[in-house]
Amino acid sequence: LQRPQSLQYRQHQSYLDKNKANLINPAVSYLKKHIYDCDLKTEILPGLCGISGTYFRKIFKSNFSASPKDYILARRLSHAKALFDSGDFNSVSEVALSSGYTDALYFCRVFKKKYGVCPSEYAGL
Repeated sequence: LQRPQSLQYRQHQSYLDKNKANLINPAVSYLKKHIYDCDLKTEILPGLCGISGTYFRKIFKSNFSASPKDYILARRLSHAKALFDSGDFNSVSEVALSSGYTDALYFCRVFKKKYGVCPSEYAGL
């Protein structure tokens, strides 16, 4: 039989969750600025916050419902799709580079895995 949690306990838990979320703010700010950088390394993110990698990933996942790598992948692919939708590009390689991928073949593989079609098919090339 579970007892309902007291309001005081829930408020305390909410406060702790917000404090944990605040711990990763330096990394989140860094990601916002550098999400499309080809040389972005997720290994540096915990160090920006002064916490261990395991603890960082736990807090990040609880706040974003994804690991840092999956979050970056999703944001980059969403950006690439928006570029294709806009028609403001000259080649798949250009979109890949603008989205943070130096390897166009790798970009094509991850794009196809996510959206079910190759980037060139999606773009109508």
